[in-house]
Amino acid sequence: MSSNLRPWYQFWPKDFNQDEKVQCLTPLAELIYRRALDVLWQNNGTRIPFAIDLLYGSLGKGISKEDFEAAWARIQYPGFEILKISEDEKWIYSRRLQKQKLNLDEKIEMKKRAGKKGAKARWDKA
Repeated sequence: MSSNLRPWYQFWPKDFNQDEKVQCLTPLAELIYRRALDVLWQNNGTRIPFAIDLLYGSLGKGISKEDFEAAWARIQYPGFEILKISEDEKWIYSRRLQKQKLNLDEKIEMKKRAGKKGAKARWDKA
């Protein structure tokens, strides 16, 4: 399903700000993490390549590569990673965004079915 049907995602500032991992981030690392969440959502809430050069290209605008790499190391500190890494280590993703995407997709599908059912009922009456 296109991200055009999901132009926004729910964000819970209280959960975000109280998260132990987020509290350990520098302001720059937090900015990059928030950008990563946005890019993940724009990619249908699924995943983005786990390659520092590609990440820098999509998340690092206005940031030097050296500062980006230092901040990224903070985001993905070994054993304390914020974003999840696929088993093949080619992708990163957010479990919360994936869950949110599935829930929203289910709601959209339910509304489609209800619309079709309502339209059928109107046509059957005619």
